[in-house]
Amino acid sequence: MLSLQIPDTNLNVGTHSVPVSVSEDVHISGVQFTLELPSGTTYIGLESEQLPIQSENIAHFTQDGKTFINVSYHNIHGISLNKENTLFNLIFSNAKNTTAKAVVKLANNALQPEVYGKELEIISLGMNVYTNTKVHEKYISQNTPNPFREETVIKYAQQNEGVVNITIYDAKGSALYSQSNHQPAGEGQIMIQKNMLNDQYGVFFCKVKTQDATSVIKMLRIE
Repeated sequence: MLSLQIPDTNLNVGTHSVPVSVSEDVHISGVQFTLELPSGTTYIGLESEQLPIQSENIAHFTQDGKTFINVSYHNIHGISLNKENTLFNLIFSNAKNTTAKAVVKLANNALQPEVYGKELEIISLGMNVYTNTKVHEKYISQNTPNPFREETVIKYAQQNEGVVNITIYDAKGSALYSQSNHQPAGEGQIMIQKNMLNDQYGVFFCKVKTQDATSVIKMLRIE
């Protein structure tokens, strides 16, 4: 059996990006599964990394307050997956303090969770939670895309868990938006949306402070 793997991290109220990996190196022809998020959790999206999923590979719906995300990917030429690399990032926001293992589950009442091997053999798919003990790098990156219209993303990494602060200023230096969230060690991302800029256009500055670094990012929103 193969397993999807997520880190065992604490999640405070706010937006989070949880990396999902695979338990062992494998060559596949396809994969399908359904992720389940509890009530009080808002699904934002899946960010593809090693597994090249696109919008047509993803469908989500809500039932009894829970959110279900169907993922189905097939490639007749096959694709090799490395256990050391992230398959995709699951992005969501939660309304209360919780943990990754309490939020992200593999549903068994929708798509049958399974992987199709090199010879199209069916391999069962499960989910594991692991304790992340590796030493993380640290950085704060330029927002992408830039310029942008609707939204943009600032990626960062911190070596230790702790509060990540952001403050957005307009070109005159007036503060427009601020946010503080406790985030786990490792990589994360901050979604900047147009409403956080009071729907204004032009140059903005976003001050990002992690546990390891502080940086001011110059951003440009265009019409």
